[in-house]
Amino acid sequence: MSIMDSKAVCIFLMILFSVVFAGGCVDELVTGHDEGSVNISDYELIFHGKQANASTLNETTFYLTTDGFATGVYALDNASSIEIVPMEDLTNMGNEPIYDIVIIAEDSSNVTDVEETLRHLSSLKEATDLNFTIKERVIKGQKRQVIDFNRSITGFVAFKMAVPLGQDFIYMPTHDSVLRIVLPPGYTTGNPFLGKVQPEANFTYYDESGRQVLVWLELQRKSSSLLSMDFFNITAKRLHDEDTVEYRPVVLRFYRTYASTGLLIGTSILSIATFVVALNYALTRRKLEERIKEIEQTDQRKKD
Repeated sequence: MSIMDSKAVCIFLMILFSVVFAGGCVDELVTGHDEGSVNISDYELIFHGKQANASTLNETTFYLTTDGFATGVYALDNASSIEIVPMEDLTNMGNEPIYDIVIIAEDSSNVTDVEETLRHLSSLKEATDLNFTIKERVIKGQKRQVIDFNRSITGFVAFKMAVPLGQDFIYMPTHDSVLRIVLPPGYTTGNPFLGKVQPEANFTYYDESGRQVLVWLELQRKSSSLLSMDFFNITAKRLHDEDTVEYRPVVLRFYRTYASTGLLIGTSILSIATFVVALNYALTRRKLEERIKEIEQTDQRKKD
């Protein structure tokens, strides 16, 4: 190959990479799991209804486990696609980040009462025969799984997602939705020493199974927020329009309920031990000072 040909190839490659990265994203078609092998009973399809102070009917629920995965359930109102930002597993790069996808939905054009439709769909036991595509999109180095329904639907999209960080969970919002995170039975979160939650949930409660549920009504980033770095800004488009908005990621660590009790006991023991040591030091020092004073008085009497 001549020098001129080499230069031409180099210039072409530089232009190609510039075009790809300047666009901000790369789309790649990803093959999903076969719905026929998915057990719908693995998912809890629940619609809680419009929440006071919430701006949307959309609901996003993650059921966390201690087995390295979480189940996600999206309740959607008139959505043609959704974006999911999975947690990357650097030790198993070949594994699918989301899998076992189930869709139970109606064509939005046939829906007159969204809440009633979602409640009805939550009781169904069979998936909807709906064609969809999955694409992997990379935006500013962040991988997203895009599920395109090829039409607007109202209903549920459920899936499983790998959680490689064990008891640490991160959720990156990409659309307006009320968020619920359901902890495994016997687990809790919120202790600043064992597992802090950011941002703080609007409220928490315990469901019928005794699981702690954390709820966020809105995760849009306010314009006055001090965290303006790109790493914290999750940029996305609304489901119903083209406005670009930014969302706050949710980060939490969950732990055994008795862990906080153990921490309290350990702290109490340490405090008592510290008090005993400090008291012993004070008594010993006092005795030593008294002994020194006696010696000084004895020496003084001898001199006199």
